[in-house]
Amino acid sequence: MTGRGISVVLGQTYADGPAAGASASPAPAAVPSEVADVARAADDNPCSNLTYG
Repeated sequence: MTGRGISVVLGQTYADGPAAGASASPAPAAVPSEVADVARAADDNPCSNLTYG
């Protein structure tokens, strides 16, 4: 469906013919150590080490 505004192509239509000039996203860069050092793992308790005032 096309017209004014946003055009969305989903599913098999996109798989059969992606937009001209479309390319894959570049590989992500490494996470900076100052971020990785304080990041929580996915299975960490999100409420641990929280304080309430």
